[in-house]
Amino acid sequence: MAQMKTESEKSKLNDQKKSKELLQLRKEKRLRENQVKMLELQNRQKDAILKVYIVFFCFIYRMAAKSKVKFISQRHVTSTLYLNSNICCSC
Repeated sequence: MAQMKTESEKSKLNDQKKSKELLQLRKEKRLRENQVKMLELQNRQKDAILKVYIVFFCFIYRMAAKSKVKFISQRHVTSTLYLNSNICCSC
């Protein structure tokens, strides 16, 4: 009788231990998933900012190129060099 009682206690302890381990593993998994989501969000934000910068600098480049063409054409120099130089990142 006492042996059965000790075995049932051991079984309960083992079950509790396994459930604690399972809860700990679930918590770690949840933390890792949240970390991945945060990194993905940061990456999307950086990409959006980079896209804005690219558009902005392409616009600035175009405006500078147009002003150079106007300046050169006022001096009666061929402006084909500036018209054909599309260095901007495929804007």
